[in-house]
Amino acid sequence: MISLLIYHNPRCSKSRQALEILQQSGVDFEVVEYLKEAPSMETLVHLLDALGGDLELMTRSEDLKKAGLTPSLGLLAEHPEYLQRPILVKDGKVAVARSPEAVREFLAL
Repeated sequence: MISLLIYHNPRCSKSRQALEILQQSGVDFEVVEYLKEAPSMETLVHLLDALGGDLELMTRSEDLKKAGLTPSLGLLAEHPEYLQRPILVKDGKVAVARSPEAVREFLAL
């Protein structure tokens, strides 16, 4: 049984680093390359709820600002490249784990 899910972008160094930590941890996990398999609106709502409704946390805010766009779930559904990465999901808990420490802390939950 898969115990953890990672929303992963192979071109992102932070995401690759998180994936490497997961591989070394021995935990069973599934990789979702969200640029190939965009999350559904239902999934985005779940992620947002689990992050306490913090849309800024789950978006690449600087990239949105540069593009002159306003963050929204609809935007993320249409343009998953603006989704922050990596996002980890385990037992209903969700975290944006951009640092190795954040990945390890999430694994300890």
